Amino acid sequence: MFMVVMLHVLGQGGVLANARGVNYWVAWLLEITCYCAVNCFALISGFVMNNSNTKTSRIIELWLQTAFYTIIFTAILFIAVPDSISVKATLKAVFPISTKHYWYISAYFGLYLLIPLINMALKNIERKYLEFILLAAFFFYSVLPTFVVSDPYLINGGYSLIWLALLYICGAYISKYDIIHIVKKRTALIVFVASVFVTVLSKFLLESISPSFFNKLFTNNFLIDYTSPTIVLSGISLFVFCAKITFPKPIVKCISLLAPASLGVYLIHNCAPVWSKIIKGFSAGFVQYNFLIMALLVLLSAFAIYFICSLIELGRIKLFKLLNISNLCSKIENVLIGKFDKIKHGV
Repeated sequence: MFMVVMLHVLGQGGVLANARGVNYWVAWLLEITCYCAVNCFALISGFVMNNSNTKTSRIIELWLQTAFYTIIFTAILFIAVPDSISVKATLKAVFPISTKHYWYISAYFGLYLLIPLINMALKNIERKYLEFILLAAFFFYSVLPTFVVSDPYLINGGYSLIWLALLYICGAYISKYDIIHIVKKRTALIVFVASVFVTVLSKFLLESISPSFFNKLFTNNFLIDYTSPTIVLSGISLFVFCAKITFPKPIVKCISLLAPASLGVYLIHNCAPVWSKIIKGFSAGFVQYNFLIMALLVLLSAFAIYFICSLIELGRIKLFKLLNISNLCSKIENVLIGKFDKIKHGV
């Protein structure tokens, strides 16, 4: 999640758009290093959920968590600047998942409904067929569209339910066949560094060495995409590498405290009012300093956003516990299941 915040500081913040010279390449190095973060989230979902049972109450709570922030921040903006809130913005705040207020949450919501079917298939499929499917998916959904520069399967550069589902299956494969313990930590780190290096090198070649030749074939950022082969490999290798790290108990306690707040960090700083009024363009001035200070400012500002949003989300978690929202969601689930049973039996 810290890497996701880094991406937004560099992109929406304005660093990438305004950096020049050495600063430009340092900014893009940071961007490419962090670009696999979103893929890692989907991999983690498959890794931890492939043997678990999904509950309707969890997706209801996700909806409430998302709407909690969109409604609050939209209301604050309305109070501060009444004319800035339209009917469309209000609808997006009330129905954040259905209106794609957050593309990842909308895609994940759709994926969550399919997880029981995916898990059932994973339990019954033979390993060789699963490996064939994953390799074929890697070729047809990642390699081929990247180098042919097309999107025949409507993957939308990774901003889609289909892409999250494929990464979920990949994460489940890593869990099911204990790939974490098979692959060495050093190997995973080498693959990650190599993937980042190749991606940066491709951009350098396209922009600096022979742009007139290469640009006839590819765009400058053709490997900088969620579905890019190098970004996919960097995400998988980073995931495996981090999963093999053993932390001392104090750090484990810190991780245990912050981990539940990770999604909230995304929901808060990526909420439309915060995104457009605070995040947009705030870091553009960093590029006036030398590359070391610029990089440090990017890191510090990303940390500040992550830390502040984590504190807010931890507060939200405590509030929901006090209000017993989980129990409310379970009751809603039971009511829905009861209504469904009545309809099914024609009552």
